[in-house]
Amino acid sequence: MVDALFIGAHPDDYEAFAGGTILRLKKEGKSCGGIILTDGSAGRNNDINVRKLEAEHAAKSLKLDYFEMIGLKDGYLDEINNLAALIANLIRKYRPKILFTHYFEDKHPDHKAVGESTKDALFLARTKREDLENEPYNCSNVLMFISDITKIPQSKFHVDITDFLEDKIKVLRLYESQREVLEPIPLMNKYIAADVLEGRNKAVEVFYPLTLVKGEGYYVL
Repeated sequence: MVDALFIGAHPDDYEAFAGGTILRLKKEGKSCGGIILTDGSAGRNNDINVRKLEAEHAAKSLKLDYFEMIGLKDGYLDEINNLAALIANLIRKYRPKILFTHYFEDKHPDHKAVGESTKDALFLARTKREDLENEPYNCSNVLMFISDITKIPQSKFHVDITDFLEDKIKVLRLYESQREVLEPIPLMNKYIAADVLEGRNKAVEVFYPLTLVKGEGYYVL
């Protein structure tokens, strides 16, 4: 069992949208796993070997306890029929106390496909279907990445990453091939913080709470 599992569609996704949260959880002694579903071949630099190497370096920098890169074709997740079953198997394998992944209303087709499939996967993971791996598991805490600050849902969950922003920036810079795409992310973290935290130079990451069990305390960051 892992405390927190982060599932991203592409190399750099969970680092960009939840990298500060990972760093905070690791500082608190929590175990974290990172799963990248695609090979990153549709990015600005489509060299899958470069993308894989960058992802591995980022995983080491984040001190992830578990790391997998599944290697599905980038840009085609919405065409994969068994994506929900694949995610369900990951949930059953790692049995996370809390799952972080993409929002089902994200404008990116791959992100949206992962979010939609995760809703089905959460149900599948609880069943006794013989075509799934490992034992059934109920993941009752799920937070979803918000990648577009112009479309933040009314229901939202903020994580204060002020003390971890500089280290997050260092992790993002490991993705040299995606530098232009990732450079605005820290500014987004500061922009959102201005509305929810007092003081200057604060930073937060924002998530959509698909489901959170009140009273567990674990996810109160």
